[in-house]
Amino acid sequence: MPHAIAVNTLRKTLALLTAAERWPWDPDMKTARMDRTVPKLRAVLPPDEATEWRGRIEAQAARLDAAP
Repeated sequence: MPHAIAVNTLRKTLALLTAAERWPWDPDMKTARMDRTVPKLRAVLPPDEATEWRGRIEAQAARLDAAP
């Protein structure tokens, strides 16, 4: 997967999570996106960039996990 596609998809995912008040996906889709898709996207990035994206997305995941 090209770098640009991975970054674009990560941007869209982060924007969706940031805008959400609760998880925008059902539990199965959440698992698929967060445990499989996002790591695959990060895997094509340089390590420092992947770490940055991981922190940004995990911060939103933690916020959504804590939402009522």
